[in-house]
Amino acid sequence: MKNTRGTAFLLLLAMTLSTPAAAHLGDTRGLSVKHHGEGQVMEAVAPATNTLKHAQGTVEVTADFIDDATQRITFVKKGTFDASEIAVLLAANAQGKAWKPESGAPNAEAGRVVTQTWLRSDRASAELSVSDGVSRLVISSRVWILKRLRSALAE
Repeated sequence: MKNTRGTAFLLLLAMTLSTPAAAHLGDTRGLSVKHHGEGQVMEAVAPATNTLKHAQGTVEVTADFIDDATQRITFVKKGTFDASEIAVLLAANAQGKAWKPESGAPNAEAGRVVTQTWLRSDRASAELSVSDGVSRLVISSRVWILKRLRSALAE
Protein backbone atom coordinates (compact mmCIF):
# COMPACT_ATOMS: atom_id res chain seq x y z
CA MET A 1 0.00 0.00 0.00
CA LYS A 2 1.34 3.40 -0.96
CA ASN A 3 1.80 6.07 1.65
CA THR A 4 -0.36 8.72 -0.06
CA ARG A 5 -0.47 11.02 2.96
CA GLY A 6 3.33 11.08 3.17
CA THR A 7 3.64 11.57 -0.57
CA ALA A 8 1.12 14.42 -0.51
CA PHE A 9 2.99 16.08 2.36
CA LEU A 10 6.34 15.84 0.56
CA LEU A 11 4.78 17.25 -2.61
CA LEU A 12 3.21 20.12 -0.65
CA LEU A 13 6.51 20.77 1.12
CA ALA A 14 8.45 20.82 -2.15
CA MET A 15 5.90 23.16 -3.75
CA THR A 16 5.93 25.56 -0.82
CA LEU A 17 9.69 25.71 -0.45
CA SER A 18 10.18 26.29 -4.15
CA THR A 19 7.29 28.72 -4.60
CA PRO A 20 8.45 32.31 -4.61
CA ALA A 21 5.07 33.38 -3.21
CA ALA A 22 5.85 31.75 0.15
CA ALA A 23 6.75 34.29 2.81
CA HIS A 24 10.11 33.72 4.49
CA LEU A 25 11.84 35.24 7.50
CA GLY A 26 14.80 37.29 6.32
CA ASP A 27 13.39 38.20 2.88
CA THR A 28 13.84 41.86 1.98
CA ARG A 29 10.82 44.03 1.25
CA GLY A 30 11.96 44.31 -2.39
CA LEU A 31 12.24 40.53 -2.72
CA SER A 32 8.75 40.09 -1.24
CA VAL A 33 7.30 42.59 -3.72
CA LYS A 34 9.21 40.92 -6.58
CA HIS A 35 7.91 37.46 -5.62
CA HIS A 36 4.30 38.57 -5.36
CA GLY A 37 4.38 40.62 -8.55
CA GLU A 38 2.18 43.47 -9.62
CA GLY A 39 -0.85 41.23 -10.15
CA GLN A 40 -1.05 39.99 -6.57
CA VAL A 41 -3.31 41.53 -3.96
CA MET A 42 -0.79 43.44 -1.90
CA GLU A 43 -1.12 46.60 0.08
CA ALA A 44 1.15 48.63 2.28
CA VAL A 45 -0.26 48.55 5.79
CA ALA A 46 1.06 51.37 7.96
CA PRO A 47 4.10 52.18 5.78
CA ALA A 48 5.99 53.58 8.77
CA THR A 49 6.04 50.09 10.25
CA ASN A 50 7.07 48.45 6.96
CA THR A 51 4.25 45.93 6.71
CA LEU A 52 2.96 44.18 3.59
CA LYS A 53 -0.22 42.13 3.39
CA HIS A 54 -1.26 39.77 0.60
CA ALA A 55 -3.44 36.75 -0.13
CA GLN A 56 -1.75 33.42 -0.74
CA GLY A 57 -4.55 31.08 -1.78
CA THR A 58 -6.99 30.85 1.15
CA VAL A 59 -4.41 32.24 3.57
CA GLU A 60 -3.86 35.93 4.33
CA VAL A 61 -0.17 36.65 4.89
CA THR A 62 1.20 39.71 6.67
CA ALA A 63 4.95 40.34 6.65
CA ASP A 64 6.53 42.85 9.05
CA PHE A 65 9.97 44.27 8.25
CA ILE A 66 12.77 45.71 10.38
CA ASP A 67 15.86 47.07 8.61
CA ASP A 68 14.46 45.81 5.28
CA ALA A 69 14.23 42.16 6.38
CA THR A 70 11.11 40.15 7.18
CA GLN A 71 11.14 39.67 10.95
CA ARG A 72 7.57 38.50 11.58
CA ILE A 73 5.08 36.66 9.38
CA THR A 74 1.45 36.11 10.28
CA PHE A 75 -0.57 33.48 8.41
CA VAL A 76 -4.36 33.72 8.93
CA LYS A 77 -6.86 31.14 7.69
CA LYS A 78 -10.58 30.62 8.21
CA GLY A 79 -10.92 27.20 9.79
CA THR A 80 -7.87 25.35 11.00
CA PHE A 81 -4.40 24.74 9.65
CA ASP A 82 -3.78 21.02 9.37
CA ALA A 83 -0.55 19.46 10.63
CA SER A 84 1.00 19.27 7.14
CA GLU A 85 0.32 22.97 6.43
CA ILE A 86 1.93 23.93 9.74
CA ALA A 87 4.93 21.70 9.03
CA VAL A 88 5.40 23.30 5.60
CA LEU A 89 5.20 26.86 6.95
CA LEU A 90 7.62 26.10 9.78
CA ALA A 91 10.04 24.35 7.40
CA ALA A 92 9.90 27.30 4.99
CA ASN A 93 10.96 29.55 7.87
CA ALA A 94 13.50 27.30 9.60
CA GLN A 95 16.56 29.06 8.14
CA GLY A 96 18.61 25.89 8.68
CA LYS A 97 17.48 25.46 12.29
CA ALA A 98 15.01 23.00 13.79
CA TRP A 99 11.72 24.07 15.35
CA LYS A 100 11.15 22.44 18.73
CA PRO A 101 7.61 22.25 20.15
CA GLU A 102 7.33 23.73 23.61
CA SER A 103 5.76 21.53 26.22
CA GLY A 104 2.74 22.61 28.16
CA ALA A 105 -0.99 22.65 27.85
CA PRO A 106 -2.84 24.99 25.51
CA ASN A 107 -3.80 28.24 27.23
CA ALA A 108 -6.43 30.90 26.75
CA GLU A 109 -5.65 34.60 26.73
CA ALA A 110 -7.45 37.68 25.45
CA GLY A 111 -10.26 35.75 23.75
CA ARG A 112 -8.04 33.34 21.86
CA VAL A 113 -6.66 29.90 22.54
CA VAL A 114 -2.94 29.35 21.99
CA THR A 115 -2.82 25.73 20.92
CA GLN A 116 0.88 25.25 20.22
CA THR A 117 4.18 27.10 20.37
CA TRP A 118 7.58 26.28 18.87
CA LEU A 119 11.08 27.66 19.46
CA ARG A 120 14.29 27.56 17.43
CA SER A 121 17.77 27.49 18.92
CA ASP A 122 18.22 31.18 17.93
CA ARG A 123 15.08 32.01 19.98
CA ALA A 124 12.81 32.65 17.01
CA SER A 125 9.29 31.55 17.87
CA ALA A 126 6.09 30.36 16.28
CA GLU A 127 2.66 30.42 17.88
CA LEU A 128 -0.55 28.85 16.63
CA SER A 129 -3.80 30.25 18.02
CA VAL A 130 -7.49 29.92 17.22
CA SER A 131 -10.22 32.49 17.79
CA ASP A 132 -13.78 32.51 16.47
CA GLY A 133 -13.06 29.85 13.84
CA VAL A 134 -9.96 31.60 12.52
CA SER A 135 -6.47 30.13 12.86
CA ARG A 136 -3.40 32.31 13.15
CA LEU A 137 0.20 31.14 12.89
CA VAL A 138 2.69 33.86 13.85
CA ILE A 139 6.38 33.25 13.15
CA SER A 140 8.72 35.80 14.74
CA SER A 141 12.47 36.24 14.54
CA ARG A 142 14.56 37.05 17.59
CA VAL A 143 14.98 40.60 16.24
CA TRP A 144 11.20 41.10 16.27
CA ILE A 145 10.86 39.68 19.79
CA LEU A 146 13.62 41.94 21.13
CA LYS A 147 12.03 45.00 19.49
CA ARG A 148 8.68 44.21 21.16
CA LEU A 149 10.37 43.74 24.54
CA ARG A 150 12.24 47.04 24.23
CA SER A 151 8.99 48.84 23.30
CA ALA A 152 7.20 47.33 26.29
CA LEU A 153 10.01 48.30 28.66
CA ALA A 154 10.05 51.87 27.31
CA GLU A 155 6.35 52.35 28.10
